[in-house]
Amino acid sequence: MILKWMRCTVEAADRAAFHEAQQAWRTLAGLPGFRIQVGGWNSQNPAEACILGVWADQAAYESFMQHHHDRIADTSGQATTYRAITVTFLDVLGQTGEPAALAGAACLHIAHSVLYPGRETHFREAQRTVWLPGMQGAGMVAGLFGMAQSAEGAPVYLTVSAWPTAAHFHDYLADHFTPLRQQAHLETDTASRTATLICLEPLWTVTPNT
Repeated sequence: MILKWMRCTVEAADRAAFHEAQQAWRTLAGLPGFRIQVGGWNSQNPAEACILGVWADQAAYESFMQHHHDRIADTSGQATTYRAITVTFLDVLGQTGEPAALAGAACLHIAHSVLYPGRETHFREAQRTVWLPGMQGAGMVAGLFGMAQSAEGAPVYLTVSAWPTAAHFHDYLADHFTPLRQQAHLETDTASRTATLICLEPLWTVTPNT
């Protein structure tokens, strides 16, 4: 599977138009290889809209781009509703639960990590054996772990966790995060780490047709 992680800068006056235009992507539901798309507003930065798409593989995504993307984008007029966009593609290295479970979440937490040289093997193992099962035990409904290459060539990792409510996530932070961080030796692996908490918009959620 691959992840498509999008971040859009949206002026306050354009939020309603962006919200409406984002709903045009519901037509993704019928495309081969599409798994799910969710999104919402960055809780720490209300000018940023964040969208996460999940595809079965690169071939499915490239078919969408070749045959469908421009038509949907042009019809929605969404390009006029944001000031800037960044897009990152990641290969999924691990998961807990099925991507479809993201549809039942109220918030999404994205941890972005850049590692010290030589720490990739330990970090990946800690994601699979410490973080994903630990967060699942704390109430996470689904989790994904992916890797991309940065512009400088160094690997960049995203850990995605979906939570049924914001309260569940904050309880996890209060009661579980520190022990998991110590067990995973996070500071030994990560040169830098940033996090984004997204309040999901239900009308932006697209699930495959069944």
